[in-house]
Amino acid sequence: MFAYSEAEHILNSSQSTSLPAFFAMLTIIPILIAISSAPMAVKASQELTVYRMQEYDFQSSTHGCRNSIMNLEARTPQLLSQSFARKCVIVKLMHLVENRDLLDELFSETVAGGLLILIPANLKQLTEEQEANLLLMEKTIISETVQIPVYFATETKELLQIYDEVEQSGYTKHENVSGSEKLFNAVVANGYQIVVSGSQAAAIPNTIISSLEGKLVAKGLEDQSPTIAITAYYDSSSSVPGLSFGGDSNGSGVVALLELSRILSKIYSNQKTHPPFNVVFLLSGGGKYSYLGTKKWIEDHLDNSESGVLSDLVFSICLEALADVEGTNSLYMHVSKPPKENTPAFNFFQQLQKVGKKYKVNVTMVHKKINLADENLAWEHERFSIRRLPAFTLSTLNSHKSLRRSSITDTYEKINTKKLTRNINLIAEAFSRQMFDVEEKVNSQILHSELAVSESFISSSLKFVTSIPRAQQLLLTTERASSYQLPTFLSTLQVMLKRYLKEVSVYHYKPDKREPEVVFYEPTVTKMNAYNIKPAIFDLFLSVVIVTYFGLLYVCLIVSYQLICNASQHFYCRTSITYNHL
Repeated sequence: MFAYSEAEHILNSSQSTSLPAFFAMLTIIPILIAISSAPMAVKASQELTVYRMQEYDFQSSTHGCRNSIMNLEARTPQLLSQSFARKCVIVKLMHLVENRDLLDELFSETVAGGLLILIPANLKQLTEEQEANLLLMEKTIISETVQIPVYFATETKELLQIYDEVEQSGYTKHENVSGSEKLFNAVVANGYQIVVSGSQAAAIPNTIISSLEGKLVAKGLEDQSPTIAITAYYDSSSSVPGLSFGGDSNGSGVVALLELSRILSKIYSNQKTHPPFNVVFLLSGGGKYSYLGTKKWIEDHLDNSESGVLSDLVFSICLEALADVEGTNSLYMHVSKPPKENTPAFNFFQQLQKVGKKYKVNVTMVHKKINLADENLAWEHERFSIRRLPAFTLSTLNSHKSLRRSSITDTYEKINTKKLTRNINLIAEAFSRQMFDVEEKVNSQILHSELAVSESFISSSLKFVTSIPRAQQLLLTTERASSYQLPTFLSTLQVMLKRYLKEVSVYHYKPDKREPEVVFYEPTVTKMNAYNIKPAIFDLFLSVVIVTYFGLLYVCLIVSYQLICNASQHFYCRTSITYNHL
């Protein structure tokens, strides 16, 4: 039998060591169970790359999104009946395409505090109807001035998961379920706080738009020889500058100019085939802003008495959108004034028609008068026509109003390189026939063998041109002291031109500081953080659960303590009686 002292020692040690440890485990174990029962770990925050909606001022008119900072709780459009004034609406692009009126509602400050639009990873899969509606929507976005921050992001697994969770939490609030179920759904739902920090959108200081010029000099005296200009602007445009790749407009024009410079450089390097014409190539900037780079280039040459480039201009060929993305098998010569018969421009048109029949391409002349009241000039050749210089634009688009000229859908994947090669071949063949004054009746092909148009060069050049977004605000030149630093894209184009042309020069356009024609804003690409949050009711529910749990735990401890005390007293009494008997 136990002695009384031994029994007392056991009880004291149990009360001092084992019982507190046991009660502590009662507190810790439920917490561990709650943590381990979570089906999956949820990231507290995710960093996403987002692209801000277009913002610029042009000709004293404001365009695009005027705000950039956002710190709002995420919602989806099905909750639109509720007040969204301090919420960020996450919406899929195709939802907006199919519901055009929804975009106007979301742009209202009273409906949403911010907007995040999810773009499909592959826009090539859009149907013709969807693409047409998307082009119309982009036109609306570009023409609007919006006060709320608007961002775009390419759909990813993480973004779609966020969208699904936010959407599901929205559906539960509208389902016909009991109050207890709604309360439970509200407690377990995940919310997201969308944050774009940093400084507010601001105008880019010291805007400098650069243009590149290169020459092929005529046989004989340069100053006494006529000149033909071949031009193309290199910038692109859409509702989202960070996603403006401009495959057709005007990546195809840039590639056509590069290929023509490559072919003609071989012709000019041979004394037997050296033509009696100067050929000037111009890759201009600011094409989407009324061709500001071309305007500056023309003014510099006309105002400079020592420059004879435009003093004896035969005509200027402006190249734009030559990939025939609409599939019309047509090439249009856009003019401000139809050329008279037997003029060089008219003869070139006839050469285009002649060669076009060989390639089964319908060549048509389109006449449109210049409207100086418009904010933007329609075509690049109008810059020349205003100064009474003969010029025309070659394009597979039959109208300057084509919405394809400014769209995020204009990517490399949309380009048929075979059609682009065919059209460049057509232009190059007609141009060479014009230079060498080949009669219309002659059907022989001038450009063949090493002078033939290279589809591989065209394809690789187009991949390079469309490898980065070419919105003008992303391709500005920086000025350091008295030197200019070209962006990498233009530096590469400069190297390519120097490979084929002589006297490659750079021209810089700077807007007037007091009344600038164009003002760009940044940022265009930034980082957005999505923080996983719980609703306020979750904190209340958790507080109630914790208080209830500890209340029950306290009661259990008191009851257990009383039971143990009673048991110990009973044991003490029995031990005393046994001891007395002994």
